[in-house]
Amino acid sequence: MEKKNITIPQEFSERISNTVAKRFNVKDKYRLKDKLDGAFFLEKQILRLFPCYYIQKVLNIKLLDENKPLFCTTTFEYQNDHCFAIGTKDLLKIKIPKVNNVDYYMIFHVVESPPKVKYVGKISHMKCIELSSNSLRQGNNTVILAPLVVIQLTDLQ
Repeated sequence: MEKKNITIPQEFSERISNTVAKRFNVKDKYRLKDKLDGAFFLEKQILRLFPCYYIQKVLNIKLLDENKPLFCTTTFEYQNDHCFAIGTKDLLKIKIPKVNNVDYYMIFHVVESPPKVKYVGKISHMKCIELSSNSLRQGNNTVILAPLVVIQLTDLQ
């Protein structure tokens, strides 16, 4: 997959923010910062939806639902492989979730302002398991309970 920056249209970004604001019963996205859960939820949605936008735009694989602003399918098939899209703001600690039936995790760097996303690489599920077992065996603190493994940019293909 080509590694290029995609600018997220302002309307798409605002639609996400407005939907989350409405869900938390606040006037706009700036008021979400007053609610810890609201700010966290908005960030989670952006990290999930921006990579889906990229995949839909660049690979022409439909992952977003035009009628439901917060709906997105993060698993998809690409070149006969089952893939899972992961958005991250921190390229030094990329959290790989535990997901079944995945061949590759596709990693995207997400920037909120101005809204843009860039594909940075992929890592196989088997490589993640290998890194996870190495980290645990060495007593390294990079593996935490929720993710399968935490990787760095240098681990990507």
